[in-house]
Amino acid sequence: MAGALGAAGCEPTIPANYPAPPAVEVGSTAGNFAPLVDGAMVTINHGFQGGYHVWGAVRAVDLDPRQLRARFSLGLDDGSPPLAVRDDVFDLDGTGDGLTPGTHVGTTVFLPDPALVRGLACRLSVALTDREGRSGSDSHRVVPADPSP
Repeated sequence: MAGALGAAGCEPTIPANYPAPPAVEVGSTAGNFAPLVDGAMVTINHGFQGGYHVWGAVRAVDLDPRQLRARFSLGLDDGSPPLAVRDDVFDLDGTGDGLTPGTHVGTTVFLPDPALVRGLACRLSVALTDREGRSGSDSHRVVPADPSP
């Protein structure tokens, strides 16, 4: 019983209100988070099961970091509908309460046909929503490319 009570005491306190609107940054990595800048190259990865994907990553602050709903999308940067959409649910790493930035890396955004985006100006976007309905988003113009040899 004491162990259960001690574990319950480790639960972070989530604020009822945050000091600012959510701030969200999109990235593309399975490793340490690095934000994207417009014109960045993102690597087209050939997965173990034969499919292709780019990595989706995010850094965010001022929202509940538990069980965030995320929608990553990638499409041509011409206003047409996305060619790839990936919904995911995760907790942010590195923050317990959302008052400091937390990150998530390694969401696979599957590409049905990498030839449709390879070497072309695209837009990689993420939209996050927390358990209370607070939301934020970010997107950048990127160029998907094959990995360097």
